[in-house]
This record gives sequence, C-alpha cells and structure tokens, in this order.
Amino acid sequence: MSSKCKYFWKNQSGVAVKYLKCGRTNLNEKLPLVYFIIPGNPGCVRFYEDFADSLHQKTNIPVWGISHTGHSKLPSVGPPENLEKQKFQQPDREEAALQKQIEIKVDFLQKEVFPVAEKVVLVGHSIGCYIIIQIMEKIQEKYPEKVKKGVLLFPTIEKMQWTPQGKKLTPILTNARWLFMFAGMVASYTPPWVFRRIYPGL
Repeated sequence: MSSKCKYFWKNQSGVAVKYLKCGRTNLNEKLPLVYFIIPGNPGCVRFYEDFADSLHQKTNIPVWGISHTGHSKLPSVGPPENLEKQKFQQPDREEAALQKQIEIKVDFLQKEVFPVAEKVVLVGHSIGCYIIIQIMEKIQEKYPEKVKKGVLLFPTIEKMQWTPQGKKLTPILTNARWLFMFAGMVASYTPPWVFRRIYPGL
C-alpha cells in the first residue's frame, strides 16, 4: 500500500503540533466531509498512518489526524517545504497535560478544519475517545452542525476492566470501597486527641 499521507507542523500558541493529511491538501473549494483522527497513547499520529491511508482509499474522503503535543519528535533540520517557517519547541509539563491537549484539539479544529470542511467525523482511539467527548461538549454551542458523529475505537474507560491489569485490579477496587467506608466510619467516631497524637500539627 503506497501511502498518500503527508505530515505538517504548526506552531500553535508557541507549542509545536504535528498533524497528518491523507488526500487533498491544496484546497480550492470546501470539503464536504473530513475524517479527523485523535490518537490514544502514545499520541503520535504516525502510528495511525496505515489506518488513515486505508480509510482514505476505501472512502475517497480526506483523512486528517493530529498528534498529542510533546509526543512527536521535533523536526531536526528545516524547515522543509511542508513546514511552517517558525521555531518549534517541545511543550512544558502543563502544556502537555490532558486538559491542554483537549484545548489544542479544539483550537486546531476551529482554525484549521472547520473553515475548510462542511462536516467532520471525529475518530478517537483509547484516550482519544475521551478527548472527543470533551471536544463535543466544548464546541456544541458554537458549531452545533459541524461534527457529524464521533467514532470511538476501544474507549479507555469502556475496555479498561478487560485489560490484563484491569482484570486484576477491578475486583480489588470494587471491594475496596467497603474498606474506605469502614475507615471513614471509624474516623468519625475517633476522639480528636487520638488524631493529635498521630499528627501533632493538627
């Protein structure tokens, strides 16, 4: 399979964002529909290139995708032809946090995708599904008709209990709630002087 996907970088509010486009990149007219991929972890959109290319070839609909900030290696030389001529830098811890990742996706959709696409289908994988739910809540008032649907592939929350670690921890955490309730009840009947003996600073 020969991929027709191309990669681009965008300096968005001082943070480097890597994104992918399969299909038409030079837009002379508005696109009727675009698939937009939001990855899971690790959040490098290159891992989804085969999926994006296959989806584009089967549907002939442009497929775009975006990496999570801080999850892709910055360009070492450049800028090449398809790179904006700006200085790129990795985000700090706060800029790479989940809430910031969501904000950057919303901003990218509003500035880069919605102006050129009539409709968008959001495709999320794993934690990308959670990000899609948050995106749809944030844009529903301003862009109620833009998102045609959200496709959730192996949502993190839905499938977590079936992972090897989830199978081990789910029974423990389910039954542990009784332990916490019991501990809370005991603490409510414990005289204050006991806590002062344990924690002199109280």
